[in-house]
Amino acid sequence: EGFKSKRIGKGISVKHKQNKLVPGWIKHKTGTQIIYNSRRAFWRRRKHGD
Repeated sequence: EGFKSKRIGKGISVKHKQNKLVPGWIKHKTGTQIIYNSRRAFWRRRKHGD
């Protein structure tokens, strides 16, 4: 494997980890300030690499 493919794979894995719902306890703690994760990627709308 080359450097580039490892770098891209690492970036995608970070995006996979970030692509989650906001935890319930944070929603409860903040009230209506934080309701959902606006950066969440949906397979039809946005890809992880972009």
